[in-house]
Amino acid sequence: MGDFRYPQFCPFARAAEILGHRWTILILRNMAAGPQRFRDLKEGLRGVSSSVLATRLDELTARGILRQRILEPPASATVYELTEAGQALAPVLMELARWGVRFMEPPEPGDQIETGWARSALVLFKRWESSPAVALEIRLAGPGDERVVTVRGGPDGTSVENVGGQDVQATLRAAPADLIGALLGHFRVDDAVADGRIQLDGDPVAAAQLPELFDLDRRRLGLSSAAPEPTSP
Repeated sequence: MGDFRYPQFCPFARAAEILGHRWTILILRNMAAGPQRFRDLKEGLRGVSSSVLATRLDELTARGILRQRILEPPASATVYELTEAGQALAPVLMELARWGVRFMEPPEPGDQIETGWARSALVLFKRWESSPAVALEIRLAGPGDERVVTVRGGPDGTSVENVGGQDVQATLRAAPADLIGALLGHFRVDDAVADGRIQLDGDPVAAAQLPELFDLDRRRLGLSSAAPEPTSP
């Protein structure tokens, strides 16, 4: 367990002692996907050293946020997984991610983004209120990894399914950064299709409504850096 302690009898202080260390929140983000081996976490956290990662995992285990478990044969690997206390952080991390969107500008060269993170963003920011009645298949294309989801809008909001789509109006294939950029309103879907950042098969009118299926567009959040609205000729 880390030695640092705020000399305050306050739940914010206790939470900050656990979550305030570098890499801790990102470790918990990756742990939300399920049990992870040390190697899995190291590969998914570009830039963290093995010693720092081991220290953070030891701290979280000592705090009762994580535990270690040995998988049944033939795997027989040691994994880390969230305890009940760790799982209770899920809504906290979700709201923290929603708040973090306010500070998301276009990625800088070398920034890491995983297909799994982009898929999680689709689930996290789907619209719960009425959304356009379109069905789109999304193919998130990363290096050696492609994830397929289907998103459908309707009067009850947007659904996100971890399967390829049937009866969809369009299929969009993009790198995770380009898909998230379109959802954030950094550029319009039709512009990204025109310049090749998004590959489109199907109805371009339906595809252009993709951002309306989510509450991730910075214009809805009252923030800057959104793509300009198309002007009438």
